[in-house]
Amino acid sequence: MNNFQKAIFLLQNIDKIKQLNGKGMTLTEFSKITDVSRPTLYKYIQHPETMSSSFVNKAAMLYDKVVKFQDILDTVQREDEQFKTTRQELIKLLESNVANIEVTDYTKAIATVIISDLKEENSSLLKALSKQLPFKPNLNDDLSK
Repeated sequence: MNNFQKAIFLLQNIDKIKQLNGKGMTLTEFSKITDVSRPTLYKYIQHPETMSSSFVNKAAMLYDKVVKFQDILDTVQREDEQFKTTRQELIKLLESNVANIEVTDYTKAIATVIISDLKEENSSLLKALSKQLPFKPNLNDDLSK
């Protein structure tokens, strides 16, 4: 995609551009970022061939940043969803096995502490363990296979 195409894409999708707060960008905010007035942006939306080269370059740079940022947001969201699923699965796994396996009281006490931590939404134990993975799982695939 060349710079002109990137600029057109942004103009057509201003409301879909995510900001750090997760909200869509307004035309006014886009105007401030690109340093182009709203009336000029309306003109560019209706007649893209009139875009100035400086606007095209600014818009292309913004596009590159937005796409990278959106990719990061998507990855974080997928990791967060997998984190929740893994946390729930580990709780089930540990609770059912502790109940069905004969272990010492000390082991049961440790298991209770682990289960208790895993039940917390932002389990510090699971975060620490996930950092120890020797690979980065492909979160687009179903990991249960």
